[in-house]
Amino acid sequence: MVDPGGVVSPQRAMEAYWNSPASDRGYPCRPIWWQHVYFRGEYLLWWTRGSTLTPWAGVADGGIHMNDGSRSGVQFTLGHWFDPCRWSGIEGSYLTLDTQADRYINGNATIDAASSFQGVEGLFRRALITNGYHRLDIVLGYRGLQLKDDFLANVQGLDVARINTRNLFNGFELGFAGRLRRYRWTLDMQMKLALGNTNIAVHIEPGGADFSFDEFAMVPELGVTVGYDLAPRLRATVGYTFLYWSMLARAGDQLDQVPAAAFLLRTTDYWAQGLNLGIAWQY
Repeated sequence: MVDPGGVVSPQRAMEAYWNSPASDRGYPCRPIWWQHVYFRGEYLLWWTRGSTLTPWAGVADGGIHMNDGSRSGVQFTLGHWFDPCRWSGIEGSYLTLDTQADRYINGNATIDAASSFQGVEGLFRRALITNGYHRLDIVLGYRGLQLKDDFLANVQGLDVARINTRNLFNGFELGFAGRLRRYRWTLDMQMKLALGNTNIAVHIEPGGADFSFDEFAMVPELGVTVGYDLAPRLRATVGYTFLYWSMLARAGDQLDQVPAAAFLLRTTDYWAQGLNLGIAWQY
């Protein structure tokens, strides 16, 4: 809308600024390389699938769940666009959740359980559609995940067993990431699938027995994020993520195999989901 004096109203000028089709964020193409960098930091409040104890006479009843509560964490993403108009680029991300500790007491027996989870990604991004109001990228690259469990069983003050499991996933990832924009508001959606190998390492005491296995696994991830531009290069975000890991081993499932004279690996799956609160910055 133009005022009678021929001046564009401030409201219309601001709307035009935030909806400029020059790029997906409403900013002109930038020819200098260091103006192509973006960063996002997020606080995570996630829930994860816990470990279920197998029955072990005198120590644990079956069906007890441990380490299945909420967990805090952080995720950091750093990216760089190859071209001034942000058609293609690379990004790397790292996430970690707080180590979760739990205790189960059954008469004179106690079990202390700790679990830690972290992951990394290295992705190439290429825009399929972009016009300033919506954008669709294809993403492909590497995904790595690690889940560790540490179980210690104690009976009448004596340590009778310790089981450690370490699951390490390495795989190739392919997916899509889309964005819709309305003035200062954005809606981001992503869908990714990683295929690869889970290396499972199990250590059992007493006896110092070590076992290693390799299993095929799938890791799909879905996410949705709402963003609000606080300033031309600063955005606040809130979102939800669901991640699934199809094949791994938990320490609680191996509890009744102490001592490990004839070890039989028991596998399961794993999921992590929750809320993400973040700040995104782009030069």
